[in-house]
Amino acid sequence: MLNKVILTGNIGPAPKIWLTPDRREIATFSLATSKSWKDDLGKWQTYTDWHRVTVFRESIVKWIKRSLNKGDTVYLEGKLTYHSWKDSHNQTRQTAYIVIFGQEGRLEYLRSPQPKEQEETIKTSASSVEVENNPPSSLSLNS
Repeated sequence: MLNKVILTGNIGPAPKIWLTPDRREIATFSLATSKSWKDDLGKWQTYTDWHRVTVFRESIVKWIKRSLNKGDTVYLEGKLTYHSWKDSHNQTRQTAYIVIFGQEGRLEYLRSPQPKEQEETIKTSASSVEVENNPPSSLSLNS
């Protein structure tokens, strides 16, 4: 069976790095994909979908920490997975995630939203990614 998602989009807020209880780092971020069109009145309209992404592969997490920032455009290949949870009214809900782990999936940098002269400074400066303890309970290696 095949379970593969391919997206090109922009990083939302800066990626977060989480430490698992066994001290492994995982990364999470939101990816925006947009579609633009002219409506019947000739005005441009845009619709944006937001995708939740979780990265378990160590080499990609290290690269995210060094290189990715809010607004960067990336190419992503991953696996679609779902997490079930109960809301405040005890109703079962599901959240979709794109997951990159093991040898599955990839993440490639395409471009920065910054002007060319600022891009060099951004890539050599410290990353805006912060490392946090205790990943969200919805993240699972068994996804």
